[in-house]
Amino acid sequence: MINKMLRINNLTGSDEILNNFFLKNINRIAYMTIYDISKNTYISTSTIVRYCKKLGASGYKDFKLKLMNSQINSHQTRFNNLVSLQQENISLIDLVNNLCVQSIEGLHSLTYSLNATTLNKIAALLLKSKKIYGIGVGNSFIKLQELQFKLLKLGISIELINFQSEQFYLAYYSTPHDVALVISYSGTTAEIINDSKIFNANQTPIIAITANEDSYLAQNANIFLKIPRMNSKHEFESELPADICTQFITTSIYLSVLKQLNIKQLTSTPIIKFTDKNV
Repeated sequence: MINKMLRINNLTGSDEILNNFFLKNINRIAYMTIYDISKNTYISTSTIVRYCKKLGASGYKDFKLKLMNSQINSHQTRFNNLVSLQQENISLIDLVNNLCVQSIEGLHSLTYSLNATTLNKIAALLLKSKKIYGIGVGNSFIKLQELQFKLLKLGISIELINFQSEQFYLAYYSTPHDVALVISYSGTTAEIINDSKIFNANQTPIIAITANEDSYLAQNANIFLKIPRMNSKHEFESELPADICTQFITTSIYLSVLKQLNIKQLTSTPIIKFTDKNV
């Protein structure tokens, strides 16, 4: 879509204004309605729809979706083609700088794939569920622990079990009134797949965070959040940026819950005010 916008010819005056506005504000478009565009450009909604159709979209919503996907693909391509972390005689500072660049690219990609609608759905699901089960292995489990600590400050508990084999029991006793938050970078870990199948059998909603969109986990989740993936021969080269991106996703979930609860300020330790009745 971006390439079409850059190459399109024979635009009317209004189309030219719209084209320039979309290209200059591409980071904001995901959050703007057709009425927002009309207000900012002083162009009617019907003209905006005609412009979108000239670019092969059925309307503004379809145009916005194609534009967002185009932007995500652009960043994903850059993300996958970045210099490999493992190079012969690479210095420590270059190693750190490359990690920084890769992580920034991954986070930038996430700003287009994450949206308020999805995050609000996740927050609503977490808040209305009787129990929240966390399923993950290794670094994924650590991310769940970090989210557990954050949500605990809001009075929300995630049930976790340290032992991978024992996580089976969380899935086994789940109900349709609960929710499962499952994190797996590969999406192919046998225990993760087995637990996901049990959650599905129990009709327990699944929120999946994985880089593998073709995995059973992603395909059978109620809500799927994609971790940006970098093609690499070496596992550690993709693990480090993915770890940072996963942290970004879980923190975004925490913020969405915080927003829905409308909590404006938190203290690191709850403060209890005693009265005469407490003494």
